[in-house]
Amino acid sequence: AAGDMRARGFLLGGTAGRTTLNGEGLQHEDGHSHILAGTIPNCVSYDPTFAYEVVTIIRDGMRRMYEQQEDVYYYVTLMNENYPHPGLADAGEGAEQGILKGLYKLKAGGKAKKGLRVQLMGSGTILREVIAAAELLKDDWGVSADLWSATSYNELRRDGMAAERWNLLHPTEPRRKSWVETCLEGNEGPVIASTDYMRNYADQVREYVQAAGRRYVVLGTDGFGRSDYRVKLRRFFEVDRHQIVLAALDKLDQEYKGSDAANRGQLVRAGVLYDLARYDQAAAVFRQILDQKPGSPDLLAASREGLGLTLEVQGKNDEALTVFKNLAGLPGDYADLLVIASVNNSAAYDSTEPNKIIGDASETALLRFCDSFGITDYFRASYRIVHAVPFSSSTKFAL
Repeated sequence: AAGDMRARGFLLGGTAGRTTLNGEGLQHEDGHSHILAGTIPNCVSYDPTFAYEVVTIIRDGMRRMYEQQEDVYYYVTLMNENYPHPGLADAGEGAEQGILKGLYKLKAGGKAKKGLRVQLMGSGTILREVIAAAELLKDDWGVSADLWSATSYNELRRDGMAAERWNLLHPTEPRRKSWVETCLEGNEGPVIASTDYMRNYADQVREYVQAAGRRYVVLGTDGFGRSDYRVKLRRFFEVDRHQIVLAALDKLDQEYKGSDAANRGQLVRAGVLYDLARYDQAAAVFRQILDQKPGSPDLLAASREGLGLTLEVQGKNDEALTVFKNLAGLPGDYADLLVIASVNNSAAYDSTEPNKIIGDASETALLRFCDSFGITDYFRASYRIVHAVPFSSSTKFAL
């Protein structure tokens, strides 16, 4: 309708993205609005991350719609997360042009210890995961990552199609390059893109990335939406920092395998799959505890990112070692649920009859199941319930 009416103005998506605001239910599960926006010729869409990007876009939109009298309107997706915003000066020369065209280099990765380099792209709230992934690649793997803010894959696609059309109609003229190809020239390594939208949003520029001679991996939020908190959702949809790291290592492995790049620190498959445990669960940390010599006085911290527990365990604590041993081989989410079900459970063993449990049927069953792993007593003693809000049909709405 806005296209037919030649409308002008700004549509601001305040809860855009599939993982940005899901506590209120699945009605906010937007993983596709930018894909739909790309089907409307006079809709100019952007997915910015920082305030200076928004300012640049709004200012240019005012110029185009009111000074130049263009019949276009803007769809700009915004987030509701709190995080630091750098200034435009921090983005470097040429950032304003890149913001409007849809892609600019946010930060150069510097010299890599092993000579390995990747190009990481992100937009919206997921750009912050991309920035964190660059730090992990540098600190854990010695891989340098150039960071790119992709403010609009739709505009990049349109730019690429315009270049293709010009080249087709002007065969005797020098070939024009797409903005994506122009940006990536001289920047080595595979390209990893991660967004809060379905994969075909970022995938629409694949041919232009490949025209620059780069391998391309796209991470996105395909599938049905889910209601959970941001960290869990981004892990579930595999768009978080750890999945970006794994995708980058996998592509580096493919890029240098069987080549003369062995002296540059070629990655092998065992390294690529190094530890889904390290990044996806605490099992690797638990195994480190199990490897300690009996009686070791060292205090070992096991951090459970998903549950937020920090356990300080002494090597000679046999009970704790038994608990960790029982949990070590389990998937992270499964182990989290066991701990939660053990602690947040009002059922209890009868002090007069050890095998009898006092509680309703559901909690009794959960307690027996959790106790089969030998973890209930330990976690209940470590994390006592201070206050409990009863959950019933009359209180669930308040909760």
